[in-house]
Amino acid sequence: MDKLGTLLKQANLRKSANQQIRQLQKVVERDRVLYYGSGCFAATRELICYAKAMHDLGNKTYTILDDHQRPVEIHNSEDFFKRLIAKEREAVNAYTVAYNRVISSKSVEDIYKK
Repeated sequence: MDKLGTLLKQANLRKSANQQIRQLQKVVERDRVLYYGSGCFAATRELICYAKAMHDLGNKTYTILDDHQRPVEIHNSEDFFKRLIAKEREAVNAYTVAYNRVISSKSVEDIYKK
């Protein structure tokens, strides 16, 4: 019975950790949102690479579709690129701290402590 109890406790811990990680993934998606000009952009690696390419090609201004498929004029490609990087790093760093806390938790109660 003791072994069964331990297995059930571990399964419950794993299930709770997976639920919390899914919740953290939603938070990081929300935290990656950058409002720039009249647009709303998710600071993804793909968009960061695109913004970097546009800047490197010498395009100081360009039009891009935001996450709601609205055309947005980017008037300063360097500023847009830097803000995307900052937003993505901020979101991922916060996620990393929370993720590491969850996976190192020894109990279900530890998982939900802030």
